[in-house]
Amino acid sequence: MKAWNFASRNIKEILRDPLGIIFCVIFPVAMIGMFQLIGHYTPDAYWFNIDVLMPGIIVFAFAFVMLYMAILVSKDRATSLLSRLYSSPMKTSDYIIGYGVPGIILGYLQIIICVIVSYIIAVATGVSLSFGGVLLNFAVDLPVIVVMTAIGILFGSILSDKSAPGVSSAIITISAVLGGAWMPLETMGSLETVCKFLPWYPATCMGRMAVSGEYEGFWMYLVTDIAYAVVISVLAVIAFKKMMVKDNK
Repeated sequence: MKAWNFASRNIKEILRDPLGIIFCVIFPVAMIGMFQLIGHYTPDAYWFNIDVLMPGIIVFAFAFVMLYMAILVSKDRATSLLSRLYSSPMKTSDYIIGYGVPGIILGYLQIIICVIVSYIIAVATGVSLSFGGVLLNFAVDLPVIVVMTAIGILFGSILSDKSAPGVSSAIITISAVLGGAWMPLETMGSLETVCKFLPWYPATCMGRMAVSGEYEGFWMYLVTDIAYAVVISVLAVIAFKKMMVKDNK
């Protein structure tokens, strides 16, 4: 109950920041529209087809969940809110759940809105989007949502409220470039191999496989992202515990 009450408080904090909601939700939608416009004036630009673009933009959008969680945790530390809560009966798991649940909810809100916009574009452009494949996206995107939420909690635990946004913004840029969201990895030369072992590219590939119905390599990508989710979540918990001890001295 304590964890869910804390999660409810954090959801309210998120809703109090309309600019954050714009970046988390509206910006990815704007990216879809922009790349569709570029694709319209670029002959044979299959990369900008909505069935290829949508899964990549969705994964890219999750980076803003990381940014939001990093800001939220670091701000709670800076305002001494967490220090006051340490005297309560709440456990570490309550804090992690309390921060993690809003991040996951925000991630799924991003998926829903991006999917709605993508379906509108698909109908307008005559592209067929598999409904079953889109539903499968909701399942396969969970590990990478957990990854980005956990990275946000990790950064919020080890960085100040002034440095957390900057570092998180750098990760957003990295995920955009190396995640294969809107450019083929074949154009990156030797970086292509590195990209395939980062959490964003496997998630993007699984989303595209789900939409296309072609699943070669699907399980390898899924195992990769689940492994990332477990490892980074453990690191986030360890960092948060150490932060609790340090800030409570």
